[in-house]
Amino acid sequence: MANPLETVAGRRRLEPRREPYWLPLSDITGAYVGFRRGPDTWVARLREDGRQHYHQLGKFEDHRAAMRAARQWIESRNQGVVHHDATVGDACRAYLSSLEAQKGTRAAQEARGRLQRGVLGRSIEEARKARARSLEPNPLVRKPLAKLRAADIEAWRDALVPDGLTGEARRKARATANREFSALIAVLNFAHRRQLVASDMAWAGVSKFSDVQARTARRFVTIEERKALLHAAKNVGGGKIADLLEALMFTGARPIELARATVGDFDKTSATLRLFSYKGRSPEPRNRDVPLRALGAEELIKRLCARKLPAAPIFTDDDGKPWAHSSWDDLVREAVKAAALKPFTAYDLRHSFITTALNGGVDPLTVSKIVGTSLQQISIAYGKLVGAHAAEAFANVKLR
Repeated sequence: MANPLETVAGRRRLEPRREPYWLPLSDITGAYVGFRRGPDTWVARLREDGRQHYHQLGKFEDHRAAMRAARQWIESRNQGVVHHDATVGDACRAYLSSLEAQKGTRAAQEARGRLQRGVLGRSIEEARKARARSLEPNPLVRKPLAKLRAADIEAWRDALVPDGLTGEARRKARATANREFSALIAVLNFAHRRQLVASDMAWAGVSKFSDVQARTARRFVTIEERKALLHAAKNVGGGKIADLLEALMFTGARPIELARATVGDFDKTSATLRLFSYKGRSPEPRNRDVPLRALGAEELIKRLCARKLPAAPIFTDDDGKPWAHSSWDDLVREAVKAAALKPFTAYDLRHSFITTALNGGVDPLTVSKIVGTSLQQISIAYGKLVGAHAAEAFANVKLR
C-alpha cells in the first residue's frame, strides 16, 4: 500500500497533529522526511551518533521534491555545513564582521557600501552615517545559500545595469556592477570556506561583464569651455547641476565628496568647507578643509547653505534630494552637448583644476592638500607640470 505522504490527496486526508507523519529515505540509514499536517510543511530527520537531528525543509507540492531537499541537507551535513538555513544576507553580515576584525574599519567600510548598494540595502540610520541615500534590500538577501543557483546570480548581476543605456553610460554602469559583483562573490566564497554552504557551484561559473575598461586619458577643460558649460547647465533640467559643476570648477573636489557635504561642514568664520575622502589606506575616512575664500567659492557655498539646517545637503538634485553616486552623469552629458563642446565628464573638471593650478604656479604640496590626494600621486599623474614648476622655481636660485 502506498504511503499517504506520496500523494496530495493522501496528505489531505491526514489528521492535523504536532508530530509529523514520517516517510523513510530507503537509501540512507536512519533518515526520514516528515510532513506536518496543518501548516503543511516538510521536515527532515536523521539519526546519527545516537541522536536525532531535525531540519525544517519548508513547503513542497511534491513529496519527491521534499525528499531531494532532505538528501541535500544530509549531504551538506556530511560535508561539514554548520548553518543550513543561512541566507545570502546572513553571509554578507558575517563576512563584514570578519573583514572588520581582520583588516580594519576601512576595508569593511568599502565592502559594506558595495554590498548595501547591491544586496543588503541601507536603512535611514545607515544612510545618515554614510552620508548617502537609503536603499531597499535586494530580494537576493533572503535567498538561502543552499538554494542559490547560477541563474539567480546572473539575473541579479544583469539587473544592476539599467535598461536602455548605451556607450559610455553603459560601460560605466557595467564597471560599477562588476565591483558589486566582486563583493558578492567574496561573500559567497567566504560562506563556502566557513561551511555555511556545501558547494560553490552556484557561482563558480558566473563571470563579470567584459569590456568595461575606462579610458585612461583625462580631458582638459579650458576656461572658455567651463564658462560655456555653466551657462548651458543652468537650462538643463531644473538647473541644479550648474551648482555642482561650478563648485567642482572652484575646488577640484571629487564629485561624490561635494555630494556628501552638508551645511554643517561649512564654517562661515574661516570660510572653509570640510570634505570627506574615502581614498587611501587609513582605517578611518580622511577629511580636509578646503579654503573657499582663496578659491573664490565662498559666495557660492554661502548661497547654497542659506536657510538650511546643518544636516541638510549643500548640493541637491532637481527634486531637492541629495545627489546619488554618479546620478549627475546624464545631466553633465546633456549640458556638454547643449554647450556644443567635445565630450568630458564631471571628474575631468577635477583634472582641469589641478592642471590649471600647477600651470599657474601653485606649489604641488598645496595643490595636493586642497584636492585631497597625495603628493606622490600628483607627481605621478602630473610629473611634467611639477617638473616645469620646479625648473621655474629654481631659475633664480644659485646652488654653487
